[in-house]
Amino acid sequence: MAPALSPITGFRSRFTPRRAPGSTSAPASVRASHRAPGRVGRFLAALASVAIAVPALAAGPAAAEPIYDTPLTAAEGTTWTEGACAPGTGVTVVVDYHGDSTPAVRCVTNEGGGAYFTDNALQTYADAGFSVLTQTTSFGPMVCQVDGEPPTNPCDAWTGVWWSLWEGTTTGGWLSSSSAVSAISAATDGFLGLSLVDNVPDAPAPRAETTLDGEATEPPATEEPPVDEGPGDPVETPDASEATLAAGEFIARELQAFDHLIVSFGFPDYGLTADLAISLAAIDPAHPDAVAATAKIAEGISNYIGTDGETYAGAVAKSLVLALAMGQDPRDFGGVDLIALLQGLETDAGRFSDASQWGDYSNTLTQSLAIIGLEGAGVGADQKAVDYLMDAQCADGGFALEPGGTSCVSDPDATSFALQALLASPCATEESITAGLAYLVGKQQADGSLGGGPTTEAPNANSTGLAGAVFTAAGHEAEALAALGYLSSLQYDDSFAAALVGGLAYDRTTFTARAGQGDAAVVLDQDRRTVAQAFQGLTGVTYADLAGASENAPDRLCEPRTPGTPTPTEPTTPTEPTTPTTPPTTGGGTTDGSGGTAAGPTIAPTARPAGGLAQTGADLGPLALLALLLVLTGGTAVAATTRGGVHR
Repeated sequence: MAPALSPITGFRSRFTPRRAPGSTSAPASVRASHRAPGRVGRFLAALASVAIAVPALAAGPAAAEPIYDTPLTAAEGTTWTEGACAPGTGVTVVVDYHGDSTPAVRCVTNEGGGAYFTDNALQTYADAGFSVLTQTTSFGPMVCQVDGEPPTNPCDAWTGVWWSLWEGTTTGGWLSSSSAVSAISAATDGFLGLSLVDNVPDAPAPRAETTLDGEATEPPATEEPPVDEGPGDPVETPDASEATLAAGEFIARELQAFDHLIVSFGFPDYGLTADLAISLAAIDPAHPDAVAATAKIAEGISNYIGTDGETYAGAVAKSLVLALAMGQDPRDFGGVDLIALLQGLETDAGRFSDASQWGDYSNTLTQSLAIIGLEGAGVGADQKAVDYLMDAQCADGGFALEPGGTSCVSDPDATSFALQALLASPCATEESITAGLAYLVGKQQADGSLGGGPTTEAPNANSTGLAGAVFTAAGHEAEALAALGYLSSLQYDDSFAAALVGGLAYDRTTFTARAGQGDAAVVLDQDRRTVAQAFQGLTGVTYADLAGASENAPDRLCEPRTPGTPTPTEPTTPTEPTTPTTPPTTGGGTTDGSGGTAAGPTIAPTARPAGGLAQTGADLGPLALLALLLVLTGGTAVAATTRGGVHR
């Protein structure tokens, strides 16, 4: 069947309305068909928060002595003064040691009075007069001490004390950074913060206002636009197909640069590669770069989905969506029956869970992709799986990223993923879909943007892209157009460095910073993760569209569980997964989470995913020790991401 074209974007995948006879679930007219921190984002964020402890845990006769980097020195032509910067003068840098001390607040400026800019925030701390000691690891330098604090170097001996990295704006306050410290661009009127975490569950934000000197202190706006109000008129919207093709060319260049298997921080990043291939499939499933990338993923499938008794639900689900989007056989993808493998990971409660000695990192993103994949494969997700997803819905209509918790905190990115799945499944209820859409519409700002969860709540391209595609799928054209307008305003045009053209900035601050770099700008990890999710908003094409979930969902009688009915108790471990038809050859694991993502308070590594991507994996087999360490330390720094950085 020929795809129907969206009146908004000109890109729309296959959709056939249907409703199972006698079903009380949502009719197809309602189900008309977005840092993860995907698995990579979430796990590496956790890794970032504990990596400095590795020497202590691994200490022994064979342990190598830590190798420290030479601290950076102030760049020529820069200077600093005490206190926050005045508007238009420089970057405000905060180091908060907490306890009884007062935060150190300094303004970094150029002596000549020009705008300050650097693409490495570590340099900004040096320009502010701070001596930052970092340790060389296989993942890049990790921040150990700032001006000798903490006194016991955590890179020598782990005591539960570490540095968390923050970015701030005058309008949004402090946000835990979703980027590596060396990947952050510091620009005039921006705020950077390092906050010491001393054996507490949640990393505290720096105790300094994100207010420029001379400006009145105003708390960040917390009011949300009413649900019944549409977004304001977007800035003149460029031709969507032109923006999409430009973004597609950017993705193709990046895949070619890595021989069609993206490498992030020294490891093959199968999850990000899959996201980029899926994006290109929205333009053409036969796109040569999408085909080549898919072949690389199939060739190394065991490195992505797990081996040696390890199986990761998010990676399996995303691989299934990829196979369907590319028109490949999901029963024999790299020698693996993805359908049977995924079904084998479903618990009695309906949750698709990891089978791993390192714990279960599955979440609402995993559940959504699994439902999308099974509907698209024509086998359908059973009612308990759809019920489990709907049970993650909070009272305000949004969906929690982490299901089954003691409290329900809605996350816009998790909501976008959940709605993609529910709009495609005949076993979802109209009530759940309607409430979810109302929540998402209420989160959209007047300029068309949306923010993500707790660590990526400021407006960004990742969250906006995911939501924009849902708006298109649900027929909310005004909201979809507004999202498209915001995304188009962040797209790099010919005035930027050639390598960036066609890509999208994570947010307005990043866009301005990259413009200031001129021809010296290079593509960063954040750029790749941002375009992968923003692409959905440019095209209006969801994961469900590409998987053919709506048209292939089998007709059946659905009986959703009555709200309030107890969920079956989950077993401690998921059902034993089906063994792949081809024995895996190498180890590998992935983390899942979101949006980007993005992970929560991070330790300021110089090698972390940036740009919140709801992403499902990289080969993490060599990180087993770090995963164990995460368990031992409680994993308190982990909060799943999206979002543009690792942003969910």
